[in-house]
Amino acid sequence: MDSTKRTRSVLSLLSQYRGIVMGFAALTIVYFHEWQYLFAGHDRLLRLEEVFHRSIIFGPDLFFLMSGVGLTFAMRKYKLLPFWGKRLKRLAIPTLVAALCMALTWHWSLADYLKNVTGWNFYAHSIYSFLWFIPAILTLYLVFPLYWRFYSRAKNQLVFTLVALAVWAAISYGGTHLFRADLYGFINRVPIFLTGVQLGWMTQQERLPKAERRGTFDFQKNESLFWAVMVVFFVAGAVLSYLTNQKELYLGVPDSNCRIPNYLLSVSLTFFIVKACEWLDQFAAGKWVVKFFGFYGIMSLEFYAIQEWLGGLLLPHLQPHLPNAVINLVLLAVITAAGYALWALNHYFWKGTDALVKKRS
Repeated sequence: MDSTKRTRSVLSLLSQYRGIVMGFAALTIVYFHEWQYLFAGHDRLLRLEEVFHRSIIFGPDLFFLMSGVGLTFAMRKYKLLPFWGKRLKRLAIPTLVAALCMALTWHWSLADYLKNVTGWNFYAHSIYSFLWFIPAILTLYLVFPLYWRFYSRAKNQLVFTLVALAVWAAISYGGTHLFRADLYGFINRVPIFLTGVQLGWMTQQERLPKAERRGTFDFQKNESLFWAVMVVFFVAGAVLSYLTNQKELYLGVPDSNCRIPNYLLSVSLTFFIVKACEWLDQFAAGKWVVKFFGFYGIMSLEFYAIQEWLGGLLLPHLQPHLPNAVINLVLLAVITAAGYALWALNHYFWKGTDALVKKRS
């Protein structure tokens, strides 16, 4: 590996390997939802497996972090209506198809279907009515341009982000008597999204001459300090995750879905992953590892959207006949195939539609 590559900043790696982080996040979500324990009958091993399994709940946080990064680039590339159009096109088919599968299997009425795909049930009843991440990220897509309008014009974006997080904390803690408890499963992911926006901004600022940069932090100049902080984040996040999930140590009320531990783990793991990818890309076998996670990153939304339905559909038929290790492999294979098929439908439908529009114009 040449000297230029060795000195690349971690922010440039974040931009390059963003899809790999998305793929890792998608796989952790399926692992958390569908994994069948392997060590039933072995008390100590089963206990370790249970602790590890219950700690892997940061997949959605990684999605929100990477979405924040990506939106900063999209906002610079598109005007408002095309920006919203691109985001809606990305969500529409996976959402409609996954909801249709669930509706047919679980006998939803037409009203149930519409309330779920429009996000009505998300806000009016429970965020867990249907694929909560989709209406949550759609909400952020819709309000992000307004946030960006003020954020991008601030004198110092890093200070703006810190102020925004303080405002969020005041609303979050002060609104506990106003918001449904389950809604905090979304509200508690706002800080990681805002952190992603800041990281996206810093990634772009790094490409400018130093005299023109604003609202950023020089990771290259303070590299040792940065990695030391990431190690502290990871260790603290892992310990707090254990204490929260196993000992019910809640850091604030409400603390749905491990807010503080997940934040620490998501930020640190993201940088560890992209740094590991840089190292793996030096070797032939390592490149295949990167490609593996990149494959899931490409179809991460579709993979997520279809896994809940397939798990609920297949598990009752698999559990009486197969050992758990085989069930895990079968589920991964089937969800992967279905996720890829849904990605292909989504990708080629819009590709064909865009071609027709250009041809007519």
